[in-house]
Amino acid sequence: MRILFVFVFLFGVLSCAVDKKISSSSDNEEKKSFKWSKKEKEQCLADRIKKMTEKDNPLPVIYKISKKELAECYCNKGEEKYKSLNAAGKVAETPEFKENMMRAFIDCFDNSKKNNWSKEMMLLCETTFLQSPNEAPNVTACICEKIQSNYNNLFEALKPSERERSIKIIQICWPK
Repeated sequence: MRILFVFVFLFGVLSCAVDKKISSSSDNEEKKSFKWSKKEKEQCLADRIKKMTEKDNPLPVIYKISKKELAECYCNKGEEKYKSLNAAGKVAETPEFKENMMRAFIDCFDNSKKNNWSKEMMLLCETTFLQSPNEAPNVTACICEKIQSNYNNLFEALKPSERERSIKIIQICWPK
């Protein structure tokens, strides 16, 4: 049950994921690039780094990247999509914004594909689904293997539209 709780919790935290095939056509239609001021870029970086410091974010550790590198990727992708930092801030909590930022992360640091995840993506999955002491020792490995065989990355599996399917996949691994 702990795994189900963690999984449901992560749906809220990482509420949107990468779906390049579906969104690529809309990305091509809206392919605009904006230029933020130096002050906006600095503010974006500072905000991102602060938020990573405030939260327990495993991405810099797992991917062996600095928080600054992660923040730069995030802000550069935001600049490509939004006219200003203020405009990005107005939509920061929307599913579209979160999906764009997850895509930014994947584009900058990971090239996982269905049935061929990077070792970092697999470690992120294992970290996400840490098993409780009362469960069989192979539950986490099973969950990550099943998700890997059905999704291009963990973020795609956590997409709200995939919730029911992902839960069914995870339930396969629970001891009866």
